[in-house]
Amino acid sequence: MDKETAWNEVIARLGTIAGIKKVYEGYVDLNSVPHSHYPCVIAEPIFSETDEDSWDMGTSYGNEIFWIDLYILFKIYQKGKQVTGTGALNGALDMEKSVREKLCEAPIHLNGKVVRVLFGRTNYLRTSPEQPKPEQLRVVHLEVGLRMIVCT
Repeated sequence: MDKETAWNEVIARLGTIAGIKKVYEGYVDLNSVPHSHYPCVIAEPIFSETDEDSWDMGTSYGNEIFWIDLYILFKIYQKGKQVTGTGALNGALDMEKSVREKLCEAPIHLNGKVVRVLFGRTNYLRTSPEQPKPEQLRVVHLEVGLRMIVCT
């Protein structure tokens, strides 16, 4: 399995989440994202690491974990609804759940492109600590790890 194939599968799945209007690949200046693209996702690779525990003596293969940062950008300014949503508009927890479910749905393991999808830390962010207002941007940041078999 290779990183490019796994990456493409992640991007394809993110693009099928209900309500997501755009999936950006790589670094994007937040000020350059038009409001008409919200809610959207920015996917950015961050690092790969070898899973030393996966290597058996006498074999030439093991696991590597390819980590991706996902940023879900959206606007919701109804006081008290940014986290749980309104029913019609998703809040931070709804957005997180949608991404997790999409990356783990059948066929599992991103159509067999990875051994396992892992989730690291999740952060819930906003552009300003002031009272909610229409200009305020909400962000859910998820760390996603793709465990893949690698050969030496």
